[in-house]
Amino acid sequence: MRDRYNKSFKYSESGLGTVVFDMIFFSECSKEAVHNFPKSKGQFLPFKISLLISHIYLKCFPMFCNTKTNEENIMKKYMLSFFGGNPALRFDNLDQASIEARNKHNDAWNIWIDNLVQTGRFENGYPLTAEGRKVSPDGIEEYVFDGDTAGGFIVIKADSSDEAAQIAELSPLIKNGGYVLVRLCGEINK
Repeated sequence: MRDRYNKSFKYSESGLGTVVFDMIFFSECSKEAVHNFPKSKGQFLPFKISLLISHIYLKCFPMFCNTKTNEENIMKKYMLSFFGGNPALRFDNLDQASIEARNKHNDAWNIWIDNLVQTGRFENGYPLTAEGRKVSPDGIEEYVFDGDTAGGFIVIKADSSDEAAQIAELSPLIKNGGYVLVRLCGEINK
């Protein structure tokens, strides 16, 4: 069985269908387990076999849940910056919007963000206020960001820039007339 296990692992890494592979390998493990399982008189053999098969599956298959290597499994991080849209629905102006418009706006964002959280894609993010500071060689001064600057950002995990853009396309801001800039976050080596 060990030889089949090693050959099957290479088969898995080739990128062929994981589910089909799991079923084939699981079937081979099961046949060998059933063949070698001691059949005692008066014992409930199917139950023991199912326990043994479950044990084999748990021991043999954790690495086969995904055919990608560890390096490929690490999704990249992308920053989505939000621009434009209805000025009345910018974070600083929300308290001036009607209750109905504010609730509809917040519900749409909550649903979208909750979906990202549930799928393990959401890292962090915040809406941005117009108030800030400008820091330069001349010193620090108060600064008010106009409506053309980013109204917020989130950092997500995705496999590619295309996938991150597809996620951004579902943002409530797009339906609100705004746009999203998608940027790959650089890796910091420690």
